[in-house]
Amino acid sequence: MALAKWSSFVVLGLLLNPRILPVWATPEYDRFCSVPGEKEEVIGSATFIFECDTSTSGVTLVAGSFTNAEKCAQISTQDPECEGTVWDSNTNLCWKYTDSDYLPIKATGAILIRPLEKSNNPEASSGCETAVKECEEEKERLDAGTRECLQENSQLDAAKDVCEKEKAAAMTEWEVERKQIISQYEAQLEAQKSVHKAEKAAAAAQCDASRKKLEADYKKIESTLKKAKEQSDSEKQKCLSAKQTCESQKASQESELQKLKQNGQTKYHPRLCKNSGII
Repeated sequence: MALAKWSSFVVLGLLLNPRILPVWATPEYDRFCSVPGEKEEVIGSATFIFECDTSTSGVTLVAGSFTNAEKCAQISTQDPECEGTVWDSNTNLCWKYTDSDYLPIKATGAILIRPLEKSNNPEASSGCETAVKECEEEKERLDAGTRECLQENSQLDAAKDVCEKEKAAAMTEWEVERKQIISQYEAQLEAQKSVHKAEKAAAAAQCDASRKKLEADYKKIESTLKKAKEQSDSEKQKCLSAKQTCESQKASQESELQKLKQNGQTKYHPRLCKNSGII
């Protein structure tokens, strides 16, 4: 609230002190003030005088945003106490004043708007009477609509009572059928559970027998593999022994042959010939 009041004082100070107002023209401002001086404009059924770069003292800020001068001017026709308005083209704010003997103040960018005929306007009085008549007629239509609505509500309440009774009867019948259906499904479920239990027991017995047979077959295969491995290891050991014996004999023969070569006796040696398979 305090901030709103402070903002109002700031804008009012700008309007009353033209030297600190920014100097630029908006398109809306140029529509009325491209040529200096006063200008008459008809808005709705009223004629207004537009005074460019003019404000006055004793103005009051009107709530809302006023994007054009016409919207601000119409405040004069809506408020009986309003003698005129001031529209700020730079901020789109609208101010109203109630003093018919206003004092013009130079304010760059502001437009003072006053109706050409404010007081003793027969058209305005006639318009007010018409508005009152239209309001009364609208009120009568609303009253008739209200009576019709109340009658429809009464009919709806009666229909609702009938519906509630029918709903209660239907719910009772449905509850009986629901219990019967549940009882039937429970009996079927118990029978299926018994069958599944017997099938499960038979499958478990068959599975146990198969497991035992597989264990026995595994033990036989394991025993056969063990014997085969033992036999393979024995034969492998024999082969290694024979190979070591052969390697030893071979080394001995090579050593003896080397000695004979050195002694010049390589022509004939009964032992060498025997070991070599000649004799």
